Amino acid sequence: MNITHSQTLVEIITDTQNNKKITVGPSVELNYLVVLHDDAHMDIIIDGEENSSLHLKVLCIGQQGHSIHSNIVTSLIGNHAQANVTILSLLKDGSDLNVHGSIILAPDVVKVSGHLSEENLILGEKVKIRTAPILDVRSSDVSASHGCKIERLDPKRLFYMQSRGLSQNESQSLILDGYLHSLFEGFEGQEKVIQDIKELVHS
Repeated sequence: MNITHSQTLVEIITDTQNNKKITVGPSVELNYLVVLHDDAHMDIIIDGEENSSLHLKVLCIGQQGHSIHSNIVTSLIGNHAQANVTILSLLKDGSDLNVHGSIILAPDVVKVSGHLSEENLILGEKVKIRTAPILDVRSSDVSASHGCKIERLDPKRLFYMQSRGLSQNESQSLILDGYLHSLFEGFEGQEKVIQDIKELVHS
């Protein structure tokens, strides 16, 4: 898929699909939100050409008895290209996640910027998770960073909210909505599909 004009895309993937290959053309901005759910197995490969700007948000919703597998590879191949990649995984009890994000800054490119953030929120006891963010820098005139967190909901925050009269489920739902609000920034105008995504998270 060649993206030749700036646009916003939202996709929900629930099963095994062919790998998705996207090229973001020169001076094009792409806001791309992908939701991986149920038994989603799909690799996402994106190339950013000169002066392109990519904002990629990936939400993985791990469900009991289901597995999600994906390699998410972003290559900046043109000068002044930018990519910000955020991967948020919500792992419910009995879920299995194997997701790897990587950003490649190609040789001889200049003034490129690539940033990768992975956050994994464990919501159950029996969870399998395999993840390894990779930053492959092959040029010197670049700005790049990557990071990964694996955490549970803050028990002190849950206790405080329950002390204010909320149930445990209500408290957890409000905290998750905070994560989603941050993830959905930049996707205004997509309220219907975002509501569908929230229902998947809270189901």
